[in-house]
Amino acid sequence: MTAPDTSFSSEETRRPTHEAATLEFRSATKRYPGQEEAAVDGLSLTVPAGEILVLVGPSGCGKTTAMRMVNRMIEITEGDILLD
Repeated sequence: MTAPDTSFSSEETRRPTHEAATLEFRSATKRYPGQEEAAVDGLSLTVPAGEILVLVGPSGCGKTTAMRMVNRMIEITEGDILLD
């Protein structure tokens, strides 16, 4: 059995399929029910359109929670997340 070819050329992977947007966190906070401390507490950050952001930190510091807030897999407790 042969798997279908799902590879892409480097040119295809670099071509955006949509307009880039500025991403802005304004005092974004996420508190999970039953937890005293916020998973993300007052995050304020602007990522200009077309820029790449890398979040680095120890396990449990809120990296995954912050990214889940961006795509609304989870709702924020306080603050705003804007795409312009």
